[in-house]
Amino acid sequence: MADNPYVNKVVYGTTTLLDLTSDTVAPADLTLGVTAHDRSGAPIVGTMPIPSDYIIEHYVAQTTSEWNWCKWNSGKAEAWKDYDLYVSGWTSWGSMYESNQYANSLAFPSGLFAATPAPSVTLRYCDGGYALAGFENAGGGSASQSHNLYLLRPTSASASTWHLFIYYLGRWQ
Repeated sequence: MADNPYVNKVVYGTTTLLDLTSDTVAPADLTLGVTAHDRSGAPIVGTMPIPSDYIIEHYVAQTTSEWNWCKWNSGKAEAWKDYDLYVSGWTSWGSMYESNQYANSLAFPSGLFAATPAPSVTLRYCDGGYALAGFENAGGGSASQSHNLYLLRPTSASASTWHLFIYYLGRWQ
């Protein structure tokens, strides 16, 4: 008789009904308090801590006009989207040129942010050369809508479409 006091394999005739002998589960693989059996058949209890922060609600945009977003257990909220900004011309602004079109007041999903979130933008690509993308602090920006987003460049340029990734981080509670 084997030294194992637990059942880890059950065979009925020539049919194996249960076989834990190849299992690799360990307490560290299981969430704290969850029970299972290891390869010997011995009961084990999970030791992996429950994450203190996790997504409790999320939305994946169905159209390009919508925001992707998620709410976290800790109260954080995030919203992000790809945005195409068509710029037909540039206006002289000191020694720089500012886009004459801008992304302004893009509405956030209702109730997503409790206060004005922090913006971030990445210029993904463009067929019109180089520019810096940035937000106008005085222009817009609230819990319900995005800040005004402009492009700046050292020289004027012809009309082109700029592909941007816009991200906001704030709090929903």
